Amino acid sequence: ISFGAGLVVTYLFSIKWVFDRRNVKRRAVEFAVFAAIGVSGLLLTELFMWIFARRLGLFYLLAKVITTVIVFFWNFAAKKLLLFRN
Repeated sequence: ISFGAGLVVTYLFSIKWVFDRRNVKRRAVEFAVFAAIGVSGLLLTELFMWIFARRLGLFYLLAKVITTVIVFFWNFAAKKLLLFRN
């Protein structure tokens, strides 16, 4: 429930304050792609946390910081390239 609520809020903030252009005309399709990027970011978070904390043995908070930076840039770049490019 919290992921879904966060996704809706992030979508609304993105179209209102973050990105100037919108390439997809149908809002349902735009939101579906936005949600798919969000879910892929969630899966990347799980993957990178496993790699950094479990496989490489980093302290989990350090692993979380590194993971957060990587996934933040992934989410922004994917949204910019797929949905909101010039």
